[in-house]
Amino acid sequence: MLGPEAWPVWLGEEPADLRQLKAPLAPYPVSAALIGQISEPQRQERSSGAPADWAMQAFALARHDAYGPLSRLGDQGIYALPPAYTEQAVRDVALQLSRAGIRLALALNQVLAKAAN
Repeated sequence: MLGPEAWPVWLGEEPADLRQLKAPLAPYPVSAALIGQISEPQRQERSSGAPADWAMQAFALARHDAYGPLSRLGDQGIYALPPAYTEQAVRDVALQLSRAGIRLALALNQVLAKAAN
């Protein structure tokens, strides 16, 4: 699992302007960590459904985890995101990346299989 050492440096007590943040993670260590965590039952579950199902799944996750727990806007129109919120966001991003990787591989395998025939 991606732990605190992989989290952005802006996880402090002070709210941050999200437009100013830079991506802190290199893609290869992140992808390697994600690939090693996907079990066969997870691969099968994440391969099922259609793109419309996947979109609704992502929407439900965002509604529940990203928008549901938001606190009230601060005086300057900024959300103060507690560490637990950001920790959940890191887990959700890892989940969505693993789902996307599996689904992209599925689509490519299907296209390449058709092209080979």
